[in-house]
Amino acid sequence: MAAYPPTPAEFEAYKARWNTEYASHKRDYDKWMHERAVFKEERENYEVAHKEHELDEENWVRQRQAYQDDTMRWRRAMDWYELAKRQWAEEQISWARERTRQQRAWTEKQARWAREREAREREWRDEAGLHRVHEGNTLGLSWGTVDAHQCVRYGTREYTARLGLDMQEACQHMPIVMNGEVVGVPHECLAEGDTLVGRWHVTESEVECRPSWGDLYDKGCLGDASGKRRLEARLWNLHDNEDWMTMCATTPADIRGRHFDSPMHCENRGAFYGMVGMWDVDDYGCK
Repeated sequence: MAAYPPTPAEFEAYKARWNTEYASHKRDYDKWMHERAVFKEERENYEVAHKEHELDEENWVRQRQAYQDDTMRWRRAMDWYELAKRQWAEEQISWARERTRQQRAWTEKQARWAREREAREREWRDEAGLHRVHEGNTLGLSWGTVDAHQCVRYGTREYTARLGLDMQEACQHMPIVMNGEVVGVPHECLAEGDTLVGRWHVTESEVECRPSWGDLYDKGCLGDASGKRRLEARLWNLHDNEDWMTMCATTPADIRGRHFDSPMHCENRGAFYGMVGMWDVDDYGCK
């Protein structure tokens, strides 16, 4: 064609043949691209199916292992059941002991809670007392010098103090601080002239108000077959300005492993023999 340029007719023939071949090649190319896309889709579907098969196989393996594990657990459970039947009686005894222990622990815990509650309530009372003292002082009310008096019963001494203003209502609602501690309102308020005198019965830290029993004396059995033996002891550390009978009737004692809050009888036998307490205790030798 370079040496002999085609005629227009030949050129049109060449062009028509080229267009025909181009169209044929394009159809082949489009068919190939379609087949390639189909192949790619089939390969992706195969990979998905392959992964699903692998998952199914793994699930089957897990299920088979779970079945084997369940079978093994069932066998062990049967063995444990037989063992449990033999241990049942022992466990019943153990449970009873544990219940007793828990009940004892619960009782101790309740007692501890009660002590804690009592401590909190005492703290609240002290705080309330201090607040009331402050309120009274703000109003011009205050207690004068605290005077100690005689013991009024076991472990209890009487104190008095004069109120700065003659106000019965203030006296009945005014606590006081003694020895660094808040003491509640007076036991009673008594008018003495133009003032009121408050009286407190203080039961804490009053060692001098705690008389003690002397040696016990065996007075023998109380009649035939009474089953009772009388014991006596003298009460020491009493003071002249105290009510000896009240002090005797409120003084405790521990006799032969038993605690008595007070004697069963009290008798004042004069200055030489003093105040005597008497207890009638059980004694098989008196039957």
